[in-house]
Amino acid sequence: MKIKKSLGRFVWNLLVWFIVANALLIMLFSYLSTKAMLTTRNETSQKGAVNTLVESNNNLHSSINQELEKIASTSVFSKSNYNSKDVRYALKMAKKGNVTMEQIEFGSTNGETITFVKLPSGFDPRERPWYKGAIKKKWRCILDKSL
Repeated sequence: MKIKKSLGRFVWNLLVWFIVANALLIMLFSYLSTKAMLTTRNETSQKGAVNTLVESNNNLHSSINQELEKIASTSVFSKSNYNSKDVRYALKMAKKGNVTMEQIEFGSTNGETITFVKLPSGFDPRERPWYKGAIKKKWRCILDKSL
């Protein structure tokens, strides 16, 4: 007697392996597409955060420059001689009015400094980069009208 082999077991094993292979492929492609999507979203989010930071920084500089323009156009700084008390008061009010200003200083051509922090003895504003930059630029009128 001859034993008949059934193809059912072979087909059943082939079918199981085919389903398992397809499930693994589907999971792999799902993982890869999700990873790519999250990477793209993360990059977009980072670019947006950088753009927001740059915009905020530009707005900060613009705001401070506008405030300095306002201060420069006041009568306190438009005189040929300035009064130290008036200058200190004007700077104090400008600083209170714009919380983004951390420090504001005034230096004259004779070396006098008006500031809100303690300075080392012998401090000469004429040697500071901000003073030299102001002399080169339009802020010259703020420092001393007699130039």
